Amino acid sequence: MDRATTLLPDDTIRLPPSTTDGDLDFGNRVPGALLDLLPGRRVAAMLRESGENGVGPVLAAARSTKTIARRIAKLDIHITAALPPPEALATCHRHANVTHHDRDDDQDPFTLRTTVVEMTGTPLVLLLMTGSAAQLDDDFDQPATRACAEFLTRFRPALSMAVELSRIGRDPWAMKDIVTTFRRIEKEYGIASWLCSNDDSRDWDPDALFLEPFSNTTEDRLFRAGRKGRAESLRFKSRVMGAIESELEPEIPMVGGRARDPGAGPVLPGFGQVHEVTERGLRGRPIMFADGAEGFPHPHEASGSLPRLVENGRELPYPDMLETLRWLFRTADTPGWTDLDKIGRELERRRFSHQGLRRIHGPTALFQASSHGTRKLLNLIMTRHLDDYHLRRTTRRRDGSEWLISDLPATISTADYRRLRERWPAPQIRDRPDTYLLTSTEVLVDDIEPGILQGRRRRSDNAIIYVVLTPDSSAHLGAHSRPVPPLPQAVYFSALFDALGRSGASLTPPPDDEPDELALLSAEVEVERQSLRQRRLAQQRRFRELDPGQQHQLDSTATRPDGLQIADSVERSTTSGTTLPPPAATDDGYIHDLREKYNSERQSLLTDEAQLRERQRQLETLQGQPRHPGLPVADLLLLAGAAANENDRQMRIPLHAATSDFRIYRRGAPTSPDDPSDPTPSFACTLTIHDPGVGTRQAQVRGTYPTRYQKETSAKVREILERLNDGVPLRSQAGTSRSDLPDLRRALGGRQALRVLGISDPRLLTMTMQCCHPLRPLVELDLTTPTEPMTLPPLDEEALGKLADDKGWPLALMRRIRTLHLEGTRTTSSWLYRSAPGTSTLYATGRRRRTGFHISQPLLLKTPRTRDDWYLDGRTATLLPCSWCGSRRIYSSRLMEAVGGICRACRRDRAGVRWPPAYDRFLE
Repeated sequence: MDRATTLLPDDTIRLPPSTTDGDLDFGNRVPGALLDLLPGRRVAAMLRESGENGVGPVLAAARSTKTIARRIAKLDIHITAALPPPEALATCHRHANVTHHDRDDDQDPFTLRTTVVEMTGTPLVLLLMTGSAAQLDDDFDQPATRACAEFLTRFRPALSMAVELSRIGRDPWAMKDIVTTFRRIEKEYGIASWLCSNDDSRDWDPDALFLEPFSNTTEDRLFRAGRKGRAESLRFKSRVMGAIESELEPEIPMVGGRARDPGAGPVLPGFGQVHEVTERGLRGRPIMFADGAEGFPHPHEASGSLPRLVENGRELPYPDMLETLRWLFRTADTPGWTDLDKIGRELERRRFSHQGLRRIHGPTALFQASSHGTRKLLNLIMTRHLDDYHLRRTTRRRDGSEWLISDLPATISTADYRRLRERWPAPQIRDRPDTYLLTSTEVLVDDIEPGILQGRRRRSDNAIIYVVLTPDSSAHLGAHSRPVPPLPQAVYFSALFDALGRSGASLTPPPDDEPDELALLSAEVEVERQSLRQRRLAQQRRFRELDPGQQHQLDSTATRPDGLQIADSVERSTTSGTTLPPPAATDDGYIHDLREKYNSERQSLLTDEAQLRERQRQLETLQGQPRHPGLPVADLLLLAGAAANENDRQMRIPLHAATSDFRIYRRGAPTSPDDPSDPTPSFACTLTIHDPGVGTRQAQVRGTYPTRYQKETSAKVREILERLNDGVPLRSQAGTSRSDLPDLRRALGGRQALRVLGISDPRLLTMTMQCCHPLRPLVELDLTTPTEPMTLPPLDEEALGKLADDKGWPLALMRRIRTLHLEGTRTTSSWLYRSAPGTSTLYATGRRRRTGFHISQPLLLKTPRTRDDWYLDGRTATLLPCSWCGSRRIYSSRLMEAVGGICRACRRDRAGVRWPPAYDRFLE
């Protein structure tokens, strides 16, 4: 998870207390050190429940305010009168939360929803969270504790409260964010903030609390609470998983449009997954339901995000997704409905949605038609799951176990199934990988990672492609983090024959500095021959040094180093009349060791001589061949035929032997004349060709292959930019994610373009796009080159004035927007100033005191946000009246586009730009 991503909403919700004169009441038993900190500071409460967005968990989180109010009253701190009704809090959290989606280290998705509520007229501020506090993202960070840390950083409360410390973080290491935040607050104010929560040293009393300033003792409490929460979550998960596996049968029938669902991951389009609500209002077993009239659950029956349809802030009746699927199966690939774009527009008109889409973009996400999105959706439904709809069953998997959910509602007839299966064939079983021409070719990816090519059949067009596997396993090189784009066989052979067809200068002889295999082998054979000769002479010398008796005791059948039999030598000595002396040694152990040593040396010598004869034969074979063996010229026609005929693989072994130095670059070769950041993959290799009349030559084969994904990505980025130009914020566009940010940043022309991606106001978004990022006409774009920017440079002064006249926009505001783009240094998607309660307090004081007042931190009034509104004389600050109407009703604004504060009387900022009442939500 990116640390720059905020987990809290930019805007806080303001609610009145439940009573008219509701406020906080601190009694006489409250420590005096805490009372001294309270003036001008906040009091914060952090509340969390495990469920994501169901009625039960949200209401339980809201009712936790009553629990903490009851417990803290024992310490003479009374906050009940300042709290809102729990139902109002639950409503705010369900409809005005910020949803953060992430995946843990097992790539299982989880969600955290946060809402910040300020109680008007009181210093009390609440943080409501629903979602897991035990799961860690892939960076081993815990979003729940990060949200609490951001909450404390934003408001810097003098007193922080929680029902249980283990509920705001269920991991000891994740507690470091909260500990660090408390330390920073202590460093900023020079005195520690106070914390109040359950006292874990008195577990027998659930209402026991501690109230103390942050110290090493408090730090130990937080880490202990994290360890305790982690242990509780692991025990609960073990019990739940064990109960589910013990109770479920291998086949689960769907009854009344619902079935118990033990699997993980998204379900079939047209179906959904939620958790039951138990009688006590807790989260129960997961269920799979038909996303239509057959089995759609009531909100009070489900814990989690039920699909919803909201339009202009009003909730509408939810459409029947199963009925939309039945229409799709009846209509697709019939006369008048063969165009995928037309089908996509009709699905968008019918407000189609599915669980995979809602998991990423929230319960109100709907399908939006685009060429990429429609093709992806139809491939999901028709290619992967058409058999499941026809057979009315689906397989659910989790942790190596499988369950079959049967008796699904009928959605497709047999005739429609046969017609659609001809149009969208099922995934075919691929051929064996060792039958393709480039299979098992060694490659080097990005000049670092070795790999092996393996052939595959692409599902879309059945073309042969080559994926890169790791040398020691069948895993894909790079996996999901940095995948290597598959190399199409047609692209490779096109580059190969293009290299052969170029001028003869491109075919060069092999470099002379390469090692000569023939010379190396000859030298090795000569060295081994001399070594064996020395060993043979040494053995003969040792044998002759023995007396005849010792020679006689050796193996009589062994061949002597001089080639004669030992027995024959003894026999000749006897027949010649020579008397043999008696054996010099009669010890059997000594003779045995001598025999073993002699036979071992003799066997080793014979083995090495056999190996030498084998290498001599190899040397004789190589002497009749060229130095650099390559593909014979006569076989080039056979290679061309094999490239055209996918079933002809007779040239695989010769091509493999003639190919060397094969390299693949994920983002373009660094030696290419293109920009080093070119995302287009490329490849390069050397092909050796042997011509008996000319000699051996080498061809340098190079090529690029823009992937289909990149082309589709370019079209998707262009579509996103067009919607941004029309005033549709990026967060409101379906089908977008964080993975699109690099392509969008490149298309907009740099890192500073990220600011426009965070703007949520349609009017300001349209102005920023047309002033700073005018779209290039489509006729000037080549969507196959993703490195080309899709926008023009910012408008100059003349074009800016003309656009202001045509659109009726304030010229001063457009100049301010262009200045923010050209002179700004922000490289994040944040487009608002951070909420600053201290600054808003200074503005409120300045509106009351016309003659100025003394401040302790004058730097707060010298920032770009505030410096145009104040006159500073040392530490005396005076709020300047409005430059246009003279009123003192100046309010601080979080809008960077506004120059200084905004006057509530004439609704102008310091530059004279009029801001309608719709922008009052950005005032503080």
